[in-house]
Amino acid sequence: MNILWDFSFVNNGGGLSSFEEFNKYIINKKKGENNHIVINPFKEEVKENVKFIKMNNISRLKKVFFSIFILKRIIIQENIDVIVYAGGIPNPFIRRIPCVLFIRQALYFEKMAREKISLKSRMIVFIKKFLLKITAKKAKIIFVQTNWMKDKVKKSFKPKGLIVKLVWNTFNNISERNKRKFSDHMENENINLLYVSLPRPYKNHIYLLRGFKIAIDRGFKGKLILTCPRKEEAKSKTEINIINEINKLNIENNIELTGIISREKTLRLYEKSDIFIFPSLCESFGVPLLEALNYCMPIIGSNIEVVKEVTYNKFIYFDPNNPKEIADKIIEAQKNIDNLSKVSKKIFDTKYKNKCLWNEVIENVGSCFEKEN
Repeated sequence: MNILWDFSFVNNGGGLSSFEEFNKYIINKKKGENNHIVINPFKEEVKENVKFIKMNNISRLKKVFFSIFILKRIIIQENIDVIVYAGGIPNPFIRRIPCVLFIRQALYFEKMAREKISLKSRMIVFIKKFLLKITAKKAKIIFVQTNWMKDKVKKSFKPKGLIVKLVWNTFNNISERNKRKFSDHMENENINLLYVSLPRPYKNHIYLLRGFKIAIDRGFKGKLILTCPRKEEAKSKTEINIINEINKLNIENNIELTGIISREKTLRLYEKSDIFIFPSLCESFGVPLLEALNYCMPIIGSNIEVVKEVTYNKFIYFDPNNPKEIADKIIEAQKNIDNLSKVSKKIFDTKYKNKCLWNEVIENVGSCFEKEN
């Protein structure tokens, strides 16, 4: 069977981490009955039964053009049997080839979060949702990351095929944990808080900064590490607002902006940090939560359904729109670092460790295709 994997829209965040794990998995996988053709923005390569087709670094509008017109040519050239849209916009005009969808954008279902992004971004979300709705009617399988997403997809898209919730582990290279997380912390010890996230309006950096300022005023000692551009790199309105808020609150000495860094360097941040904080207003899963669990980190996060589901409702949660409550939970977590670290390790080991996302995907795709034939 010839499987076409469309990762054309993947370039950052959880989508990028899932592609990197797919890349490792598919290259190391022993040759089987399937041949894999992978459309992606990163590499051009041919292996024994894997062919990577690089899409040049083009605008999102041109990628839509690619999806509608160029994809058909690749399907004919490579004699494709099934298309898996793992990170690309589906083409609703390709009818004779079975397709599989990944739906992992919570903005489709969260109106309040959508209203925080730019008009241009809202239009892109609208177009992608429209194309997904059409394609979902004929998709054989729709993969989602959480039960919350499964319910939203079922109600909003009304698909005829299967909706499969995957155990979303894109992080199987288990790192040596930071041993400080299992030592006795003193109350006056400096603590590193970490938030790994792109600077998007619904990621809620501003309220996090205000809550962090309140915690400092109440005696919290330590840093807040943000994976955001530094002052000289800031370009978007959201990035500039974050810089301005830091200056306004006069907390420059307590904030570490990492700048634009690679995924490898991002993962190292978990080793040097003590508590992971996740104040996002809108998520379909939240891959950084999985990474924090893997590194045995205590977690404090938004009290939204997805965050609680991914972390099995075992940590400390706050109202993301309430800076005072964010501060309260930072102080509370500081006093319970070691116990929460052990909870984190237990959840990762029992719920996520050694679960192979991509093996499960290929098995589902294969079994569905066999039934059809």
